[in-house]
Amino acid sequence: MPAGCVISKEYATLMMTDFNPEQKKAIESTPGVFIVKAGAGTGKTTVLINKYLAIYSRMIEKGIDAHQACSSILTVTFTKRAAKEMLNRLKDEIDPGILRYAHISTIDAFCSRFLKENSYTAGMDSDIEVIDEVEAKLLFMKLGCRVLEKDVDFSVVTEMSREKFLNESFDLINKLKQQLISSDVFLSAVRDNADIHRAIYCLYKEYEGYLERENLMDFGSLLTRTYNIIKNNSNVKEEVARKFIHVLVDEYQDTNPAQVKLLRLIAQPQNNFFAVGDEQQSIYGFRGAAPEFIMEHYDQLPESDKTTLKENYRSFYPIPDMVNTVFAEKMKGYHEIKCENKEEKGDIEIFLADNRRQEAVFVSSKVKFFLDSGSHPDDIAILLRSVKTCRMYEDALRNAGVKTVTVGGTGFYGQPEIKDLVSLLSCADNPYNEKDIVRVMRLEVFAFTDSEIAALASKKNKDTTIYEAVLSASDEKTVMFRNFIEKARKLKNELTLVELIQFLLHESGIAYRTVSMPGGKQSRQMSNIEKFTRQARNFQTRNIFSTLADFTEYLRQLEEAEIAEAEARPRVEGVVHLMSIHQSKGLQFPVVIIPNIARSNFPGRMRPADFHFRQDAGLIIK
Repeated sequence: MPAGCVISKEYATLMMTDFNPEQKKAIESTPGVFIVKAGAGTGKTTVLINKYLAIYSRMIEKGIDAHQACSSILTVTFTKRAAKEMLNRLKDEIDPGILRYAHISTIDAFCSRFLKENSYTAGMDSDIEVIDEVEAKLLFMKLGCRVLEKDVDFSVVTEMSREKFLNESFDLINKLKQQLISSDVFLSAVRDNADIHRAIYCLYKEYEGYLERENLMDFGSLLTRTYNIIKNNSNVKEEVARKFIHVLVDEYQDTNPAQVKLLRLIAQPQNNFFAVGDEQQSIYGFRGAAPEFIMEHYDQLPESDKTTLKENYRSFYPIPDMVNTVFAEKMKGYHEIKCENKEEKGDIEIFLADNRRQEAVFVSSKVKFFLDSGSHPDDIAILLRSVKTCRMYEDALRNAGVKTVTVGGTGFYGQPEIKDLVSLLSCADNPYNEKDIVRVMRLEVFAFTDSEIAALASKKNKDTTIYEAVLSASDEKTVMFRNFIEKARKLKNELTLVELIQFLLHESGIAYRTVSMPGGKQSRQMSNIEKFTRQARNFQTRNIFSTLADFTEYLRQLEEAEIAEAEARPRVEGVVHLMSIHQSKGLQFPVVIIPNIARSNFPGRMRPADFHFRQDAGLIIK
């Protein structure tokens, strides 16, 4: 074995003894295309890691330098957490110094790095900035309003409202990118509805042009630019083919068509493409994932080039049997998962509640029972369809004396101190929003009672707002509040966003209220405020958007989209975790409670899009 290579001596023995036949077939498969369908808990990550080690060992045996062997395997995971986990597990077998050369990341991270390394060839600045989904939508909406005012006679395009039309157009353009369809290809497919085609084309063209001019990338642009550079530049294509001898793909079912095409392109000409996934576990259809790709690809392969993992190692009997019973008749092509170990048993309990409040109380009592029976809080997870519905369960658990952490964007934005800050910023920008002005008036420093707010509201007619009633009031309390709002409105044009937040924190009394809280609450609220301030600072330094209204709209979109934290955050110790089903992907807990299983909630009903596109039919309008 070449000097500098470290791989445990036990690995060869491990390969012969510690895997079931299907796993062993996948790990020992010869170079070429091989697809693994892996049911829940059947060890797909173990297979992927050991396939990596098998490829690496084979190259070392051929005398290839360890650093080169490691760098020639491109491994794509679906989340940053999965990439980190894989690297950590590989460190048990490969020297960490060698692993520094490994290419193990999400596809977005790979594309970002690739574009920076090939920026000169691509004719762009190497200092590209990737914007998230919410920033992209906010930017699109701003640009879209200008396009519809200047370039398109919107009144003849559609009967939709402008906001709905822009929302539908943004969703359609994202889907076009996920299929590598450019604005020009889209326009060339015009059939009927030419006015709408032209409007969407103008929006697409202007948006992509702006991103290019400002050296910005959304996630769709990362894919399309990377794919086009490799496909259309022979030198780059040859370099990629030399660099990456093997392509390994995790969560194959959650890739979209553009990602699949890019990964298959990178795998050429050697065509060493190894993927693991399960169409039955696909949960990202709303982001363009096409699980039918793994099915079509799998079905086309001979038996020697594919396998299905069915033996479940994660759950105890009879949990897999219950899953099989539920889905065997409901899911087309369902392949059952097996549980060979029936000596150790898990428990299944189903509770039918009359209402959500009763259910929340039951959940809190069960959690308390498990804790009193010796379970550690870290062992318990409450999985929800959406963390927007978590408040009732949080309250019930708090009343039962159970410490919790809610993983996800809405858990953060739902905190009172953050809601107060958002309302303060909104009022500094536009105090005529009744919901925000009322929340600010109720802050301790102003202390308006409901009856006082009602009295002000009674002075207005249907065409005025509460703030206009505030402007005309003369009592000392209301005048003090009015002076605060007017000062904030003036300072929004003089201070930076972060400076304005600091002013609002102190003048509204939130800073003093936080400091006076008991230890635990004080620590949590201060951490939330610090996080909010960092978020504002990052938003400010990006210099993509310019106004306070942009930031408040950004916050609103974040809360609605629930993607502020696409992955589960690092697990906090000593607390019960509440998170969405999506955020739990890849995690394991001994005790799992899934509340609010109701029709239209599991599975959730996706809002049908109004615009669809097919190259053979053009734009299809609902």
